[in-house]
Amino acid sequence: MTNKEGNKLALIVSYYLARFDTVALSRLGFRSFTQAFEETGRILDVKKNYVKLSRDEFDPAFSWRRGWIRPMSPQILRTIELFENMDEPELTDLVKDLLSGKEGKPENDLSDIILLLDPPKKGRKARTGFVLRGPTGRRAEEFFMQYFKTHQLPVPGMLEDTRDNGCGYDFKISNGEEEYYVEVKGLAQASGGVLFTDKEWKTAGICGDRYFLVLVRNLKEVPDIQIIRNPAMVLNPRKNIYTTLQVQWQVAEI
Repeated sequence: MTNKEGNKLALIVSYYLARFDTVALSRLGFRSFTQAFEETGRILDVKKNYVKLSRDEFDPAFSWRRGWIRPMSPQILRTIELFENMDEPELTDLVKDLLSGKEGKPENDLSDIILLLDPPKKGRKARTGFVLRGPTGRRAEEFFMQYFKTHQLPVPGMLEDTRDNGCGYDFKISNGEEEYYVEVKGLAQASGGVLFTDKEWKTAGICGDRYFLVLVRNLKEVPDIQIIRNPAMVLNPRKNIYTTLQVQWQVAEI
């Protein structure tokens, strides 16, 4: 990792410390900000003062910070833009990964973040990530609803559409005794990978056997359904962080 890359990653930690303040210290297990600056500097191989000064650069963005009130640099503004829509648990996970060494090398998804922290040059469009609910996804969901009416699978009961609730699954099935949760993914071809949002994947882990992945394959020709119960136990995804800075979990092939 170069000094420039370490500095960029330190910006993420600094933003996290500024935005969540003492909550951030508690989540990371630090006793003080001084310890946070020192440990971040040691792990990312940057000067501890760089971490502190970077944290202070974010002061104007947060009312509880009483520090420097001055115009923010383009890179500081870019960092805020990238991470402001990530909630505290997601950002905590990312920062813990950075500081634990799990993502300590500029590879794969981490290299994308390093590149994105540079403000886009004039005339250059920002790189885009995946569209989560495109035409393929909608067709898969519609196919599943018809399939459920006919077959009452993966479990019989009353089907409730929860797609617009942001709850980590597309449908809920209630049978009077238990509730089950269904996430539908579509593949245009007979094979391929799928993406889970961070919330979907974590909800799958929490719900266990009450969570089903319904995979609708071959949507361009003759659709075929595969039902996977407790996908968090069965599948082995790789965590990616795309340019929208929404955490997703990628299963390369099913």
